[in-house]
Amino acid sequence: MNRLLKNGKIKYADLIAWFFALYAFLSLGPYFTWGTYKGGLFASFFSISYSTWFAILSILLGCLYLRNKPIKLNSIEKIIVLLLLLMPIANITISTNFETIISVGYVPYIVLIMVVLLPEKITKNTYTIFYTMVSLSFVIPIIIYGCQIVGISLPYTIIDSKEVMKKTIGVAYRVYPFAVNRIQAYQSDFWTFKLCGMFDEPGVVGTIAGLFLCVEDFNIKRRRNIIILIAGILSFSFAFYAICGLALLLKAVMNKRKGAYIIFGLVIGYLIFMNIPFSNPNIAYFQSRFRFVDGIISGDNRTNARYLEIVYQGFNDGTRELLFGHGPGSLSKVQAIAVVDGFSFYNLLYDYGFVGLFAELVTIILFAKNYTKRFINVWPIVICIIANLYQRPNMLAFHFMIIMLGGLEHHATFNSERKYE
Repeated sequence: MNRLLKNGKIKYADLIAWFFALYAFLSLGPYFTWGTYKGGLFASFFSISYSTWFAILSILLGCLYLRNKPIKLNSIEKIIVLLLLLMPIANITISTNFETIISVGYVPYIVLIMVVLLPEKITKNTYTIFYTMVSLSFVIPIIIYGCQIVGISLPYTIIDSKEVMKKTIGVAYRVYPFAVNRIQAYQSDFWTFKLCGMFDEPGVVGTIAGLFLCVEDFNIKRRRNIIILIAGILSFSFAFYAICGLALLLKAVMNKRKGAYIIFGLVIGYLIFMNIPFSNPNIAYFQSRFRFVDGIISGDNRTNARYLEIVYQGFNDGTRELLFGHGPGSLSKVQAIAVVDGFSFYNLLYDYGFVGLFAELVTIILFAKNYTKRFINVWPIVICIIANLYQRPNMLAFHFMIIMLGGLEHHATFNSERKYE
């Protein structure tokens, strides 16, 4: 509490960082925010999700913080980013109905605009708090996972998925204290073998863990990074291993001294892993996802024929839809009606169009460009963030942007200090 007060006055900067971090964590969708958990007790307040309420409070606090301070737009990149962030707001207005226009759909973009206007130290502090929240959220699920492996039974309850699509294919969850475990009818027990943490699928754990380790430069001297590494490994998420592999490969390219050793290690590690005859069917299935079939890695399960058929039909709806999309969440609604699974960058194209995709890519690059002036090795992080668009097409989601922006600030500061030790 003392950190939030200074001479009896509220320290808005620290309070904003905490609210930003809470917004980022809740936007990941922990199980207690689902409508299926305890009748949706913690899902929303006045039909607005709690994560959005934290976003709104962050915006209000940001305005209070800036009211007597000059706003510094000290680079052309920041000005362009502000203009680009206004594009999705305009896109929502152009592409959707009146109900969406007067909804809180603008809030995520207004929060990002606030991040641009506020000092970078707030973004860095937000990253640190969010990083700590995520790492701590993995501790109990890892312990529960270990208990399951050694055969210790723990009490749990069953709840439905928060998503209609997943309900239709028989997905449900075992709820433990501060952890969930996905179960699915008519499928192997591989899903129950994967760590979900507090979230609805292992891919969330794997993606977040991989990006954090990338930003943290795989520094396992930090205890929290060891927790994140263990969580990522136990998630058996293809995304985790793909992000880490790409990050290490890019690091090797930029490191002239150790690059060859890293690449050699990655290749040898892959060949050894792919040629081990695992008797455990779960690990054998996981191994099979890394095989190349007809030039395509078999672990890519983000699209399917029916999903692509719906996407291509949408592209033929007209020039406006092709350029500006069908509106936020449009493809997900069509998928729910047609009972079709799939989630990739095509969702971004369908919802926001080619203009929206271009704006998002340019926004990410310009956001990061400010840091490359101080520390050139942040580019592997930026490339991993952009590559992640393929399987998580919501990179302007606040949790991803905090990992990138706050993480880049942390990364640059940490490496600058290490350089001069």
